[in-house]
Amino acid sequence: MQGLLGQARVMQWIFALVLAVLPAVAAAQFQIKPLPTQRDVSPYAAVGRVNVLGAGFCTGTLVSTRHVLTAAHCLFTPDGQRVANIQLEFYAGLTGKRAKAYRRVVQTAVHPQYTFNAAPGLDRIQYDMALLVLARPIDTPAIPPFPLIGPSTLIEQVDVVSYAKNRASMAGLQRRCNILDEPGTIMIFDCFADFGASGAPVIVNTTMGPAVLSVVSAKAKWRGQRVSIGTLARDRIWAVQGLLDEQGISVFPWQ
Repeated sequence: MQGLLGQARVMQWIFALVLAVLPAVAAAQFQIKPLPTQRDVSPYAAVGRVNVLGAGFCTGTLVSTRHVLTAAHCLFTPDGQRVANIQLEFYAGLTGKRAKAYRRVVQTAVHPQYTFNAAPGLDRIQYDMALLVLARPIDTPAIPPFPLIGPSTLIEQVDVVSYAKNRASMAGLQRRCNILDEPGTIMIFDCFADFGASGAPVIVNTTMGPAVLSVVSAKAKWRGQRVSIGTLARDRIWAVQGLLDEQGISVFPWQ
């Protein structure tokens, strides 16, 4: 990894940002392994599809028994209107017509510095994070929430689990994607992202199991190759949690 890079330089690399409104790009450089059965998806049961009723879907991750981490832009319509809570649902470990758990969403919080209509670039991506509050906890031992992990020079490869175009009801796993750079509070990595993968967890496999390092926000072109960009989760989640704290909603104390 090459250390911090200037914002102006980062913005030159970015040609396509919000996955929820962009067409698919060509073939991926990393094969996506389908997870077609409940058994296949079990290690990643905390990952699920975030339905935006009448407007498509994104991917999200259970990070406490009652909170789902996703991308902020998933909570906006193409014309910049905030999606109503009643339009949001979470299907954990969805496979076909069966999910390991289903919950309605009763509250949401978007990073206070995120602006949907901001010009494409680092200022938009680095705050592209939101939390969904579920109507009831998902507290079954079969669906343990994923903890968050901070960046480290020891982390060079990551996995991504997502739902996306052409596999809306089946999660896909990309293994051992390379971290190319971490300019500031975002991360550039060579996993493939498509429509619906917004909000997907960028995972580090630890001795304690999967942990979330970043949240998929955008796809871009970097030094001639297609890449994905995400905001570093643990660095940004505190501000999102603060909005829920102000509403009196108990939030998991991130470690």
